[in-house]
Amino acid sequence: AIAQQEEWCGSDAHLEELLNANPGQRTYFEQKLEEQYARAINGQVKRDGETVVIPTVVHLIYANCDAAISRAQVEDGMRILNEDMQRLNADSVDTRSIFQPHAAATDIEFRLAQFDPQGNPTDGITRTQNSLALNAGQNVKSLINWPANEYFNIWVVDNISNNGPGVILGYAQFPGSGSWGTYGIVIRSDAFGTIGNSSADGRTLTHEVGHCLNLFHTFQGGCGFSCNNSGDRICDTPPAADATYGCTFSTNTCANDASGSSPYTAGTPDMIENYMSYNACQNLFTKDQSDVMLSVFNVHSVLQSLVSEENLEEKGVGGFFAADFETESNILVVDESMVFMDATKYGATEWSWDFGESSFPSTSENQNEEVTLIKEGLRPVTLSATKDGETLTSTKNVFVVSQEGRYLPLEESFENTGSLPSNNWLNNNVDQDDNEFLITSGSAYSGQNAMMLFNDADCQDFTDELISQSLDFSPYDDVTVWFKAAYAQRDANSTDALRISTSTDFGETWQLYWLRGSNNLKSVDGFFGGNWFPQNNDQWDSHSLTFSQSGLMREGVLLKFEFLSKGGNNFYLDDIVISGTYSGELLLSSPDNGSKGLKKDVLIDWKSVGQVSSYEYQVDVVNTFDSELLISGTTNYINEVPVNEDTEMLLEDLDTGTKYFWRVRYDDNGTLSDWSSTWNFTVSEDGLGVSEEKLSNNVKVYPNPNHGNFTVQIDNGKLSEIKVYDLSGRLVMLQSSLNQSKVELFLSSYDKGMYLLHITSEDGSNHTESIMIQ
Repeated sequence: AIAQQEEWCGSDAHLEELLNANPGQRTYFEQKLEEQYARAINGQVKRDGETVVIPTVVHLIYANCDAAISRAQVEDGMRILNEDMQRLNADSVDTRSIFQPHAAATDIEFRLAQFDPQGNPTDGITRTQNSLALNAGQNVKSLINWPANEYFNIWVVDNISNNGPGVILGYAQFPGSGSWGTYGIVIRSDAFGTIGNSSADGRTLTHEVGHCLNLFHTFQGGCGFSCNNSGDRICDTPPAADATYGCTFSTNTCANDASGSSPYTAGTPDMIENYMSYNACQNLFTKDQSDVMLSVFNVHSVLQSLVSEENLEEKGVGGFFAADFETESNILVVDESMVFMDATKYGATEWSWDFGESSFPSTSENQNEEVTLIKEGLRPVTLSATKDGETLTSTKNVFVVSQEGRYLPLEESFENTGSLPSNNWLNNNVDQDDNEFLITSGSAYSGQNAMMLFNDADCQDFTDELISQSLDFSPYDDVTVWFKAAYAQRDANSTDALRISTSTDFGETWQLYWLRGSNNLKSVDGFFGGNWFPQNNDQWDSHSLTFSQSGLMREGVLLKFEFLSKGGNNFYLDDIVISGTYSGELLLSSPDNGSKGLKKDVLIDWKSVGQVSSYEYQVDVVNTFDSELLISGTTNYINEVPVNEDTEMLLEDLDTGTKYFWRVRYDDNGTLSDWSSTWNFTVSEDGLGVSEEKLSNNVKVYPNPNHGNFTVQIDNGKLSEIKVYDLSGRLVMLQSSLNQSKVELFLSSYDKGMYLLHITSEDGSNHTESIMIQ
């Protein structure tokens, strides 16, 4: 949004400059403009039911490294542009009711080219370092431009020259107003997108695209006299006398709202929501504006060529050439649902998903699917997308972390990691450049392998992350991370940094705990050009940090190594060790407190407290642990690993239909600890783990038995959560945050047999029922 009154669009001035320099061009421009608007009025627009796709190249031109923006910022700017063009912008709901009937999606989509003019692969982004970016004008376009009949050019610069008041954020060249060799948009980097160095709402690009397709400002020519041939010449945008700023909805600068073919009556307020205004609450194009923009492709042969099917195929932005998908987050959590979204390029009509056996659902034919995975680690997901009988397939690994986290100590030398991502590590290429954390051999501190990040001193700010599998810090008073690192500066201007952060909400937010810049991170003195690597152990440094915050001593902690690269050399990481100091508090693990419907044989499990002599357990039908049915015993210490037999006990042939209480303590060389907290579980009525506890008579499950497809319904209220367990007590499916009265489940791919269905309604009541899959 624009916070001050300023002439922030330079398109009008640029248009006049071009036309004044060439009077003959003015005649041509005006003739083509008349033809375009006539076609729009008569409905002769390029609207055949298919989206008009525009191959696009973004030229990043910067004077120094501080102004170089990332691919992620470019893609964010393109996202905003396309959402605005197609009226998928979230703030479209803010359009006032008087203008809602006239707001329209425009069937135009800008796609970054996949092949350059020589036919080589590209990401649709070029990078050029030049001082012209500091005071950019037309001359910046001579640095690099791709043919306008093949690409839509956008030049992103540091600053734009301006002889008038205020700051020019961008300017566009109207089609036919000058040489096609300079056709496109020049825009400041801090007005492009909403991330990185942007301080704007991303709408400058949307505004300038309107000009590139022959839309004028909504306040063009003031109030005019008839909407058909004066002002901005668009009848479903009310006339406006002058540019206004901010977001004052009472603004009404013209009295002739009903002139010509206008659909409005006198007294209609100015359409400050329009993208072609200067206001801060832009959120729409109108139907007439859409028609004008679409008609331009029937007027100019260069633009006809630009959007032709042949050109789209050549530039890799048309047709059907790559199956792909994405998720809401690159970190998935066991037992929590995540939406998998089709990102196929382009236009698939059928979809077939395979999420694997450790997920629910395991398969789907929906375009997008909400999925729950029940096993941590690296999980392969396959999408097959089909269009016109042709099928393309994409298989990618997704990184799934557990709710509890893996136990410590963790020792990682990367000798057996293979490639990334792995079961234990996720490499997140934040800036979406060509470099990311990878396993390298031959430059390790110990063994053969180490983690490495290639750093080629490009001006772009690289940001790359290495994220751990979730870790269990709950048994400890403090946790220490040790690691080896090797890094060299390229020159005195190297400003790289390594940051270490933690997350307790599975990556939604991060807390920074450790930071080292270039001077404190370098493991060798001096400056090194080229592709530096450590030649011996003397060129490595040891680092450590200790966490002792009480809020961090919990389950499900993620650890992130984040390298910010700017001008330095390669970075290496090896021999990570994460270990904790046991608190001495004994924590129970499973079965979950309050578990119901368990089998007669129950394995109780607790966490290690370090080196002790033994553990003592008590199990009873009363929480005072003094009945005649008390079960007690000890397990002899094996080691600190919490998954051995010394921290668990199998209770066999328990009484059916009975609630049991249990607790544990330890013996440390004759000194007994306090008892742990007391948990309870209930054995099912028949001892098979499938007893039906019907706390709500309103719940129905049908048909039962079934072939794996059945319905869960509640008569009064809403379903909140459904869990499905097999007879071993293993959770095989979870659906949460349902907020529905009826849910269809599809378990036809599951083994035949009996399962336990645990249902929770929105009021917190529970219903447990067995189902039979035949």
